[in-house]
Amino acid sequence: MNDMTPGMGHNLPPDPLDEAISAYSETLELAEGILTGQPVQNDTQMRQVDEVAKSLKEAKKAVEDAKEVEYRPFKDGCDRIVQKYQPTLKDLDTQIKGCNAMVKDFKVAKRKAQEEEQRRKDAEARRKMQEAEEAARAANAADLDAQREAEAKAREAKEAAHAAAEAKRDTVKGLRTVHKWAYEIDPASDPKAARRPALNDIAVNDPDAIAAFVDDYVARNFRNRPIAGVRTWSSMEAF
Repeated sequence: MNDMTPGMGHNLPPDPLDEAISAYSETLELAEGILTGQPVQNDTQMRQVDEVAKSLKEAKKAVEDAKEVEYRPFKDGCDRIVQKYQPTLKDLDTQIKGCNAMVKDFKVAKRKAQEEEQRRKDAEARRKMQEAEEAARAANAADLDAQREAEAKAREAKEAAHAAAEAKRDTVKGLRTVHKWAYEIDPASDPKAARRPALNDIAVNDPDAIAAFVDDYVARNFRNRPIAGVRTWSSMEAF
């Protein structure tokens, strides 16, 4: 092997991006030369800049086309994979939802019973602990029976605390808390009255959210209708 041996990858097709942009190398050099921050002063300069801008737009179109050519096979392949798996995934979701619907009421009822049992055992543990503390305070160090009774109550308190802890670990699997909300007034019956309290609350407690909404709404609609407090105008811009 000598220094003239082609390197690895020499027989690969040209890179679409390099191929697209290389055709406009002169345009890019011209753009580098004229983009100095100085506005044009005469018609000749204007025409020169317009020609460069026109060529730059053509370069952009060529690069976009090259991107599409290189990207499209991957996009089509990804779309085919998604379409292949989607029906099965959708069917599995439907079956999972069906299973969840079958066990929901039973699990909710069981969870409520567990919570009630947890509260009962917590209360029992607190009561036993209080009795043990009172017995320990009241026991005469010289009274063996009193000391043994206090120790027995301490053991009972410890066992009750352990039982309460075990009850907390005994939870229904596959059940979660879902946080939901609704307007106090049905929007279908009175849309304004339903939303007004929330709107007033947001205006007082989160004014930035109101400002962001107003800015976005005005930006999207100022050309469609007059908006109080908003002035509009038009100006000419090069493109």
